[in-house]
Amino acid sequence: GALTFTGGLDVPSIYYFRGFRQERDPKLTLWPFMDLGITFRSGNRPSERLGVNLGIWNSLNTGSSGLEGPAQALHYEEDFYATFTMGIGAGLGLGATYTAYTSPNNMATTIKEASVKVSRAGWLGPYGLAAFELSDNGQADSGSSKGTYVEFGASPAWSWKRLTFSGPMRVGLSAQDYYEGRDGDETFGFFDVGALVTFPLGVPDRFGSWNVHGGASYLLLGDTTEARNIDQDGNISDRAVVTIFGVGVSY
Repeated sequence: GALTFTGGLDVPSIYYFRGFRQERDPKLTLWPFMDLGITFRSGNRPSERLGVNLGIWNSLNTGSSGLEGPAQALHYEEDFYATFTMGIGAGLGLGATYTAYTSPNNMATTIKEASVKVSRAGWLGPYGLAAFELSDNGQADSGSSKGTYVEFGASPAWSWKRLTFSGPMRVGLSAQDYYEGRDGDETFGFFDVGALVTFPLGVPDRFGSWNVHGGASYLLLGDTTEARNIDQDGNISDRAVVTIFGVGVSY
């Protein structure tokens, strides 16, 4: 059909956004999300494929950025996005996105961002992304100038019986003023490599396609992101391990 709904709930051990730690003392964190895909045109040739995705993503924190923090409010983050997608041939897809990152409990500033992503279909799933902060008053690094972020990644995947295994990896870089620190803008923000296992649930087709998934990722941080990676005991580290478990549905 022309409409596709995707949603789910993820539970991470701690929240990092592009290498920036979001909570010194995490407790239970929940990420509910939903996405509506609208296909305007589809065909055999990639260039005939046009669509739009509208979505919302949330972070509900019970730790120091939420219920146990200064705001004493659960709803740490709520993001709204709209993406225009099209095929451009040779298995390549192009997406242009506008995102508003908001913080209902006022623990972070609102970030408005425009991004462009080029990806290639296939088992390796490589992509490149460039994102542009649109305001000096809302930045991921809380710096003095709006920044430009660049990311390269891939997510090789393969199946065995009913399980799907993937190995997502990505590197986050500053093209300009995205990882501003005490010594100026740092080019390297983080490197992230992980493993994810997805298992389909035996739910009748009329209720959509359901799955459970879980995995872990290892982060290596740059100088700017390391300086913000402070735990509840005041320790600073240039690396981190994040685990995640969740349930998803598409219909």
